[in-house]
Amino acid sequence: MPSKISVRGIRAIPSAKNGDDHSAQSFKPTRLQDTEDQELELYAKAVAEFKVSWQKHKQERENKVLQAVRTELNGYLSGKRAAMEEVTVKIEKTYQNYLAQTTVVEDNIRAVMVVIVEKQQKLLSLAVQKHQKVIEVGQDVEAAQTEALRHIKTACKDYIALEDVLSAEHD
Repeated sequence: MPSKISVRGIRAIPSAKNGDDHSAQSFKPTRLQDTEDQELELYAKAVAEFKVSWQKHKQERENKVLQAVRTELNGYLSGKRAAMEEVTVKIEKTYQNYLAQTTVVEDNIRAVMVVIVEKQQKLLSLAVQKHQKVIEVGQDVEAAQTEALRHIKTACKDYIALEDVLSAEHD
């Protein structure tokens, strides 16, 4: 005869045929088994419900932690974004100040360069005038020297002629 096992496969008490055949045992549920089966079934349901409830609570806790982490991360990122925007504004303001100062300095440099070029042009004009004056003075001096030499030559001729006339009269 095939052996019988309880509905849930949990405990069964073996019973021997005719009291002495233990090799072909058949299982017969007893009242104790039925109560144990019911308790085990109840425990299994409780464990299953507990497991479902525990998973649900675990998921809720994970969601809360995830939400808290997201909130904290968003706050952190917002703070960093604000700080970065503030630094960007400061950099832009500093750059604009730099550009303004550079423009002023370049304008001043241009003004100085214009004055230098004007002075160089005046200096060049004065140098040209001075050189022309030196050439004119040199020509005037040369002409005067030539005239002076001519006068000296004439004076020397006159002196020699006078000396000859005076020497001829004395002789």
